[in-house]
Amino acid sequence: MKAFTTLASIALCSATAISSVRADCHDLMLNIPVNGTNYRLDILRVDSNTDAIDLVVDIDRWTSQNITERILGEVNISATFSIYAQLCFPEAAKDKHIVQILSHGGVFDHRYWDSQLDPAQYSYVYAALNAGYTVLNYDRLGNGLSEKPDAYTVAQAPIEVEVLQVLTEMVRKGTLLSHSAAGYYYSPKLRLPAFDKIVHVAHSLGSQITAAFLTKYGNQSSGAILTGFTFPTKTGPFKASAFGLEFAATNNPELFGDRPSGYVVPATVNNLQNCFFHRYNASDPTGFTEEALAYAESIKQPLSVGEAVATRGLLKIGYSPDFTGPLQFYLAEFDFLVCDGDCKGDYDPSFPPHVYPNASALETYIRPGAGHGNVLHKNASAGYAVSLDFLKRHGL
Repeated sequence: MKAFTTLASIALCSATAISSVRADCHDLMLNIPVNGTNYRLDILRVDSNTDAIDLVVDIDRWTSQNITERILGEVNISATFSIYAQLCFPEAAKDKHIVQILSHGGVFDHRYWDSQLDPAQYSYVYAALNAGYTVLNYDRLGNGLSEKPDAYTVAQAPIEVEVLQVLTEMVRKGTLLSHSAAGYYYSPKLRLPAFDKIVHVAHSLGSQITAAFLTKYGNQSSGAILTGFTFPTKTGPFKASAFGLEFAATNNPELFGDRPSGYVVPATVNNLQNCFFHRYNASDPTGFTEEALAYAESIKQPLSVGEAVATRGLLKIGYSPDFTGPLQFYLAEFDFLVCDGDCKGDYDPSFPPHVYPNASALETYIRPGAGHGNVLHKNASAGYAVSLDFLKRHGL
């Protein structure tokens, strides 16, 4: 089984993965000033594996009805966070002024979008660059090389909406480089345009954050692709306990020893398989390979307990009249996290038009055979082609 490099070499991994599409890539450590509101929650602290189990058992009992009982008040966050990002653009597309901002989901970082395992098959970044798009692929707050703040009151999804808004504004104004810390690997000769068209692409928790962004800042997005997320969501019996969460610093002190109290991570590779992968057997043509599963384990990341409860009603997702671009919901056929393993039978196409009344186009794509981690299934590149065609058909 192939061994993969660790987080310390992710910049090299990304550059290697996309080199064959003649991309010009630059690593940035961005200073992102945000002002926003999180919540002070009645939530258990996690400083051990035993605490992690207590937390999961507790939040699995929560519902959207009783979340208000757990909110003790609001917390105003005014801070500047260090956010890692990689900016890539193909040489032939420097004047197109269209950029895609990629937001990964929980328990992974930006490498979810840019696999070093057979990039032509699995890397969305590879596909987007090959289609002529500029790409900004970043680590969300608390993940990867980005800052890991307090897991209880700071590293929550509502403040990540504000991080995405500031990133979007910097991209639109062409000011990313002026906010990047010294010592990162971008050329001093690099000059960025002010991108006038911005497409937001996201997965799972990243899609929920992006949907909340569209609710609050819809006029700042030219179009969006939300993967691993839809309306309505029916998770059935599939709950947080399926992730097998452990205290991150205990799970892997070498990789996650820098994570403070409240950061948790799936315990084993089979927990990832349970939540993110699907196949009937090893020869399933649309399933996953052992190598893809090993790659997922090599890039897994902790998430904060503030993120872990984001789906329990803390994000304001809903009516988005200011969003006027095309929107694609991209689902995996056998996604247990989103639709209890049957997305073909679960999706209600009547709901999104009420949420996005002024969207120029709404489309649902269900990718055959895949599980929640759709980018690591055998037919990943075919799914990317559908999404990129959707954007092209609608002027992006």
